[in-house]
Amino acid sequence: MRLFFILIAIIFFSQRLTAGEAYLTLLGARNEGEHIFETGNMHPNLSGIRGGSRITYNRDYNFGGLEFGYLFGKQMLSLGFRTTGWNINPGNSRDEDFVFPTVRGSDVSLSRELGSKFSLGEGKFYDTAHTYSGTINFADGHTRSAMSEYALHLQWRYYFGEATPFTPKSQFFLSSGVYYSYFKYYLYDVVQYINSRPIFYGPIGNGLSYAHSYTELPLGLGYAIRLNQWTIEPSVEMMAVFNRFRDFHVQRALNFIGTQSGPGFRFRLALSYLIGTSGVLKVTYHAHRQFTRGQFETRGGLSTDDILSNFLGNFNSYVSTKQAGLEFSYSHKLF
Repeated sequence: MRLFFILIAIIFFSQRLTAGEAYLTLLGARNEGEHIFETGNMHPNLSGIRGGSRITYNRDYNFGGLEFGYLFGKQMLSLGFRTTGWNINPGNSRDEDFVFPTVRGSDVSLSRELGSKFSLGEGKFYDTAHTYSGTINFADGHTRSAMSEYALHLQWRYYFGEATPFTPKSQFFLSSGVYYSYFKYYLYDVVQYINSRPIFYGPIGNGLSYAHSYTELPLGLGYAIRLNQWTIEPSVEMMAVFNRFRDFHVQRALNFIGTQSGPGFRFRLALSYLIGTSGVLKVTYHAHRQFTRGQFETRGGLSTDDILSNFLGNFNSYVSTKQAGLEFSYSHKLF
């Protein structure tokens, strides 16, 4: 990967940046999907329970953004910003605590841990953000959600023909860059079921706050099919993903703080229409996946078990995102 970015730099600085074209893009988009944090252990924990936890954050929302691009020779650079603008409702979320059932009288688990979901080397792909199956919830909380998101990207493309969206020409292109995003959730108005004695079901107030940031390093290939004023542009990018998160449980005064890494990919299918010689209307469908795993540590806590967990080192966890959406944009040539 390092050698690839060195090659990009050599190509970039070997060409003159003058005599290029600049454009500005306005965009609006709809996103739908889910972001899931999971942790679990097939062996008994401090309480003697074989189980884990799953928190599902819905990602159904609208956002907007700006993008500035510069085209020179066979290359294109673009710097973009996308955001929800403020706290919005992305759909209700869910907080589950579960056990792994076993065959009666044995240690054979009836559950499954789907760790690696995507691997090009192994030819493996499970299109799911869930890791654990065959679980039984002993606590289940349904919540309202508020979230905000801010994202930046620096994208580089190398065209095998001429780098311009304003001149129809069919050609392959390479793509790479850096994507960064930060989002934060607040889960509140929690209604929780607990399988206790007696069984509890009712409102408990605020649930948690969750801050998450990720960096993606993509590498991809696409093809622009030019048909007079129209362009069809399929592309796919494989990505290395690195993220950090802080999950604060209000009722327990307990923080989960962790880092993750893993693979991901983004598929795009764009349809654009050339308006005159200086404008482009575009609609883009995208499918985006991240499958990361790593560790977290706990800080704080009110109960004895939560406080003790502060001194037990790191815990394994999975963070996965499965989402898709439509983006509508207009690009205008500046010079």
